[in-house]
Amino acid sequence: MALTTTVVKKTRSASHKVHYLTATFPASYTAGGEAFAPASFGMSAFLFVGIEQDADGYVVKFDRAANKLMVFEQGIITGSTTVADATTGALIEDGAGAETTFRAMGTAVDTTIRVGALKEAAATTDLSAVSVRLQLIGV
Repeated sequence: MALTTTVVKKTRSASHKVHYLTATFPASYTAGGEAFAPASFGMSAFLFVGIEQDADGYVVKFDRAANKLMVFEQGIITGSTTVADATTGALIEDGAGAETTFRAMGTAVDTTIRVGALKEAAATTDLSAVSVRLQLIGV
């Protein structure tokens, strides 16, 4: 399923169009981003795409060259299972909050580990609960 959008308001000036909308991501994210073309909104080009970043831990970026909305995430979170000892470490949680079999050596339970720059969300990640508010200015 593709990105779904709901237009909140449309305005127009002599030189450009402005649309405010809500975009909700699909239950199976597409690697490289979700299609987001100006033609879908009656525009020939976007001059500006503003994104309100209330995406529940995700960061959304507009890829102007490809006309796509991309989703990024970061971090490793350890689960709540008691650590057997300091050399085994806590189990790492996956994106859904379930503990995996991967361990972060020497870590405590319920710890967030920061690991550098954001990475694009993996293909097929369920982002159906992620919505962002957008401002589109175009011609």
